[in-house]
Amino acid sequence: MLDSMKSQSCQGFLLKLDFKKAFDTVSWSYLNDVIGYMNFGACWRKWIMACVSSARLSVLINGSLTFEFTASCGLRQADPLSPFLFCLATEGISVLISKSLKMGALYGVDSAGTTYIHHLQFADDTLLFLPNDLQCLLNTKRMFCWFSLCSGLNFNFHKSSLVGVGVDGIYAEGISGVLRCRCDTLPIKYLGLPLGASPKRISTWKPVLSQIRGRLNSWKGQLLSLAGRTILIKNEKHSEWNPTFQEYV
Repeated sequence: MLDSMKSQSCQGFLLKLDFKKAFDTVSWSYLNDVIGYMNFGACWRKWIMACVSSARLSVLINGSLTFEFTASCGLRQADPLSPFLFCLATEGISVLISKSLKMGALYGVDSAGTTYIHHLQFADDTLLFLPNDLQCLLNTKRMFCWFSLCSGLNFNFHKSSLVGVGVDGIYAEGISGVLRCRCDTLPIKYLGLPLGASPKRISTWKPVLSQIRGRLNSWKGQLLSLAGRTILIKNEKHSEWNPTFQEYV
């Protein structure tokens, strides 16, 4: 997508969003509405809401527990259901973006002249492709406010970053001030990958090489058999740097 924008000299922005205290503020009524919108059965919805709302909490003060009380929002940490329910909750922003696109309040970035791409979403990692249009950017900010009011989820704009593509750096900083987020430059990390990095540059591979050297140094102190070394090497296909090789090599 970035290569397409650069090759067509397309001006636009990437907005990488970060959620603030993701699990703690999810509105239960919003979550119930979302799973209803996705056509989950009434009985299943009742079970899920019972699991979410039945927890009782207490606070540890000076080594003593206070009285128990029930929460009014949020998902429990370490609950195996919570990540799945949070993914359903964040699906609301994708639906809101699609509705805004149909209304003409937002529009995406032209990709190779065939389709418009507006956002990519994976769990709580959201990346928006925005055109160089001030009104569209302001509508995007309003959409964030509506989503926060409905869902209880808030965006941490101090950790969110705006990256200009084909636009002047000073102009990008001005736009980031309007959205009240950081102004960043390519490459940026998205899903563990350096987005916008060139595989021909040494700087792209330096972090990967330093991780590999660190892993090899930790192996040198272990007296491993040949079978143990084979197992370690096979396990490295799932290592944290392997996605970078798959992307660029």
